Amino acid sequence: HEYTPTVYTIGSSDDAVEFDSKEHRDKTIDDFKETHRCGFQQAHNPQFIFATRNNTFALGIGGMVNLRTSYDFNGAMGNIDFVPYDIPMTKSYSTRQRVMMDASTSRLFVKAVINSRMLGRVVVFSDMDFRGGAEFSYIPRLRSAYVQVKGFTFGRDVTTFCDLAAAPTTVDFQGPNAYNYNFN
Repeated sequence: HEYTPTVYTIGSSDDAVEFDSKEHRDKTIDDFKETHRCGFQQAHNPQFIFATRNNTFALGIGGMVNLRTSYDFNGAMGNIDFVPYDIPMTKSYSTRQRVMMDASTSRLFVKAVINSRMLGRVVVFSDMDFRGGAEFSYIPRLRSAYVQVKGFTFGRDVTTFCDLAAAPTTVDFQGPNAYNYNFN
C-alpha cells in the first residue's frame, strides 16, 4: 500500500516560495521516503509531518504499538523474548506453563529533514522503545539519536558491523541467532 502520512504546513503565508498543496505534500513525503532506512528493526516512516512551505524543514512524528502475546504449554522460559538457550531442560512447577503479553517493543520516534543550501540534506533522528528497565517495567529507552550530514552520521546508531537489510524478518524482538545488532 502507498505511504500517505498527514502533512501539515507550518510557517507564515509570506514565505518566499510557495507550492500548491499537492506539490508541497508530495515533495515533503519524498524527502522522508528518500531518507528512510529499511531493514531490521528500523522505524517506519512517520504518520504526521509538519513542513515549511518552501520545504527547507520538515518534522515527522511516528510510532507503533507492538503487542506480543504467547502461551507456553510446556517448558516456559523466564525471558520475554524467544531465546533458545533459555528453554529449560528440566521440568519444574515454575516452568510448567506461562501466559505472556508484552508491549515493551512499541516505538516512538521523531525525524527532522532539513534541506540546506550550504550543507545539503541533513537528517536528525531519535527513537525510543520501552525496554529501559527490568522485564515488564516499560521504562523508556533511547535506541537511536543521531544527525546525518554530508554522508557522515554523528550520535548513537546501529553499529556499522551490522547490515540492516541483510537480516531476515523475525517474530521475536531478539532477532536472528548470532546477528550483530548493537548500538554505538
